[in-house]
Amino acid sequence: MVLIYGKGIKEIIFVFSNKLKIVFRSLITFILLTGLFYGCAQQGSPSGGPKDENPPRVVATSPVNYSNFFDAEKIFITFNEYIVLDNVNQELVISPPFKEKPVIKLRKKTLIIQFEEELKENTTYTFNFGNAIKDLHEGNKLINYEYVFATGEFIDSLSVKGRLRNSFDLTVPEGSITVMLYDDLRDSVPLIDMPLYIGKSKPDGSFAVNNLKSDVFKLFAIKDANYNFLFDQPNEEIAFLDSSLIVSAEYFRDIFRREGSLDSLTQLIDSLQVLADSAVIDQDSLALIMPDLNTVFVDLYLFTEDKKVQYLSDYRRDDPRKLEIIFNNPLTDSFKYFLIEKEMKKEDLLFEIFSTKRDSLVLWVKDSAYYNRDTLG
Repeated sequence: MVLIYGKGIKEIIFVFSNKLKIVFRSLITFILLTGLFYGCAQQGSPSGGPKDENPPRVVATSPVNYSNFFDAEKIFITFNEYIVLDNVNQELVISPPFKEKPVIKLRKKTLIIQFEEELKENTTYTFNFGNAIKDLHEGNKLINYEYVFATGEFIDSLSVKGRLRNSFDLTVPEGSITVMLYDDLRDSVPLIDMPLYIGKSKPDGSFAVNNLKSDVFKLFAIKDANYNFLFDQPNEEIAFLDSSLIVSAEYFRDIFRREGSLDSLTQLIDSLQVLADSAVIDQDSLALIMPDLNTVFVDLYLFTEDKKVQYLSDYRRDDPRKLEIIFNNPLTDSFKYFLIEKEMKKEDLLFEIFSTKRDSLVLWVKDSAYYNRDTLG
């Protein structure tokens, strides 16, 4: 056993104390570094909460949605979260359309629409964003959000609704089809002019063009290949009504009144309302069973129009008795021709033979007094 007295004890305690400080500092440094590296390895969003599946929600609009006497130059639509716009040039439907499209911008949580041309007087405008609006993080879509305003006193409330099918096999057309209404009743209007109102079909082929004024319209639908609202491309499909479309609630009331069924219709509506008020049927289901005089329902059938121009490509008269006429395309059953000399009947003068494909016609002249002429009447 070795005993150390006095000064030697103090030196040992001092050395031991310094070593403890060094070990303690090293331990603290190790703990801090371990926490730092662990924190770097755990970067990302905190877990544990449910996934956000809710679409963005509009919390404010300026001017207020469904305003009348609208005269603003910009529209501000603010959401409860940050949003992005997906394919907005194709998804956004503005009715009536503008020649100069409005500028669409995002500023934080606010969508801004800036007009590039003057608004029409006494007109109801509808902005339908389709599938363009979705939230920034999860991509949840706010489907078919509409902003509506009127530059006049009233917001028009009539609608044209229906469904689109392919005329050949009655299947639902692929892609979005543009439905267009015109107050110009010429048949050629989709070739030369912009529509007054537009809408787009849904994936199931249904469509709705809302907020219409009471009027008479021409109705067309096209698969708009170049997004210019004109039927001007050879590969564009088209559908249309062969007669004008009357959109008027008062017009249909008059029909019911003339047929003596207006009172029955009124009683039916009153009865349904009583049932709804007494909770026998759901108030929201009234729209499904009550006659809707503000809406016209139509079916449209899409097809590709044959735009080939029919013309005479060649003819021969090698034999005086025989005239052969050749066409650029096969003739339809509606093909007709006539004689200049109206006192003569074709059956008495000519014997006609069409080719199998109906792309040529041979006329045999029966009367020698005619086939010896230089020309046929």
